Amino acid sequence: MKFANATKFNRKSGEAMAVRTTKITIETEGLLVIRQARTVVTWCPGCQAEVDVVLLGEDTAQLLNGLPTGPLHIWSPPEGPVRICLPSLMQPHNPTTFNKLKSRANARQQRRRTMTVIDTVKKHIVLKRAAVVVAALCWPLCASAQAPYTLVDLGVVGPAGGPNHITNNDISVGSVQGSDGSDHAVIYFNQQTIDISKPGLGGANSLAYGNNPWGEVVGGANIANVDPGKEDFCGFQALGIATATASCRPFLWWDGQMIALPTLDHNHGNNGVAAAINDFGEVVGAAENTTPGCPTQNPTAYLNQYYQYKPVLWRDHAIEELPTVGGDPVGTAVAINNHGEVVGMTGTCGPFNLGLGYYMNPLHAVLWEKDGKPIDLGSLGGNEQSLMGTAAKDLNSRGHVVGFSSLSDNVTINAFLWTRETGKMKALAPITGIANSMAIALNDRDEVVGSSINSTFTALTATIWKNGVPTNLNTLIPANSSLYLVFGCSINSRGQILGLATNLAGTEYHAYELIPVGE
Repeated sequence: MKFANATKFNRKSGEAMAVRTTKITIETEGLLVIRQARTVVTWCPGCQAEVDVVLLGEDTAQLLNGLPTGPLHIWSPPEGPVRICLPSLMQPHNPTTFNKLKSRANARQQRRRTMTVIDTVKKHIVLKRAAVVVAALCWPLCASAQAPYTLVDLGVVGPAGGPNHITNNDISVGSVQGSDGSDHAVIYFNQQTIDISKPGLGGANSLAYGNNPWGEVVGGANIANVDPGKEDFCGFQALGIATATASCRPFLWWDGQMIALPTLDHNHGNNGVAAAINDFGEVVGAAENTTPGCPTQNPTAYLNQYYQYKPVLWRDHAIEELPTVGGDPVGTAVAINNHGEVVGMTGTCGPFNLGLGYYMNPLHAVLWEKDGKPIDLGSLGGNEQSLMGTAAKDLNSRGHVVGFSSLSDNVTINAFLWTRETGKMKALAPITGIANSMAIALNDRDEVVGSSINSTFTALTATIWKNGVPTNLNTLIPANSSLYLVFGCSINSRGQILGLATNLAGTEYHAYELIPVGE
């Protein structure tokens, strides 16, 4: 996939100011290209919700005859053009093996058929007789909001492991602590755990933070060399792996191969991590430069950072530094949508933060526009002297952002939802009777997952917010479950949730997936 010039989009008028082109290679039996189509947000009778809908151009009778039935929502109103629901177009297949997934991804490298997709309001919608490929933005699926959920135990992850992200076609990633005590980056697919840590980048430990529907995975991995600054950038030592003394590099994994992404200062930075990847292969994360910026380094106090690190974006393996806010010396980007909008946080060096995975005091929740311009999202009343700070953790295709922020007492934290429509944070309260809340992820329906946390930060309860109302996820699973859900880590547009749980004795950590009944 290759990119040409970037677009500018007028959000107020909805007009494309320029054109970005994307070349995509797709292997398929036959394609029908509709060149006169536009999208609007309107009611879909199949989804029973307002979604993005394609308004087809003229001469579509033959299209209606050739399209498959089933999950595709297509209708012809009494007046106006034929309409196709974009979420139903993006409804993924359900391959039975991971090899089938890789076969789909391999189509990106086979040069049998090349299309140019114009990423503007007037997109080319590419339809296949048996299915549909939309080479455009990530559109929400017709997610089921049904409850309760079916609980799937994905297995023990160990004290240093954990799940991180689930895609719309039900592929998840995370890390599992192996029998040798080291962390292994893994893929969860079809209720199987696939270890992708070997051969890795030469070191013992790795973790997977993000992935996309094409089977590409990003994260951080040790290299063979001991870190010259004695840092613990990826937090392996803080998580209890005392022998993880090597530098940690950002990686991109695909089709069995893990490659290192560059760091700053012409790749002379010792450390970095890749946190997320969108459908176009754009990667975000953090990377070190060669400037000392954390003079309080003290490993015995969990202050293991010495050099500055910055939020970064990788396109085609080339690194681009994103600006921090308020002169902050460190920062990281943690999520990117298919519009190229990025969120994360900036701040000062601090002890390892388990909620963030970085040695940071997060002072500012940040949204970076497509042109790299940072927007400080504000706070829920806390300031730079707060105990937990403020951080953005995820965003959806609508540009809505979730995370957590300290309240005015500078001790309590609440989850937040920030929207472009309001331009400010809305607090997402914890479950009744619990002091704190933290949002980790959301989907395109603004369904938010995270945790409600007690006042001493020692007890966590997995939480979902729908329309701003918190619900204990443990009340939405079978009563005889052998797990207690502590975190919702990711939610896709089908409503499937990936998260972290413990056994009922509290002695083991497990990854889990929740599937809405009827999905």
